[in-house]
Amino acid sequence: MDKSELRDVTLRQLHDMKIFLTSPEWNAKVQASTAAERQKASLVLLKLQQVSLAMENAELEDLAEKLKANEKALRAGQAAVRSACEKVSTVQPVLKAVSALLKTAAKIIALL
Repeated sequence: MDKSELRDVTLRQLHDMKIFLTSPEWNAKVQASTAAERQKASLVLLKLQQVSLAMENAELEDLAEKLKANEKALRAGQAAVRSACEKVSTVQPVLKAVSALLKTAAKIIALL
């Protein structure tokens, strides 16, 4: 995958995660979970918005090499998020998958 496509796919995944994590279905799962999981869900959504905004505003030239260097981790994280969201039965697996992908994406942004 070329660098531009990798950035677009990553941004699309971040956008899709924002939609999922603000859906009524997800909110119902979160509200039915523990206080600690509700707090983590809020923090994950906040981090998602921060990382997404930073990546959207970054110049492709600044991100290109870092995206390529982290391509394997990004692809694995994207697959894990898709899988967790498709079979969401509890909050924890989704938060874990989203957090892992955000960690990789945040590492790319922090390297700018």
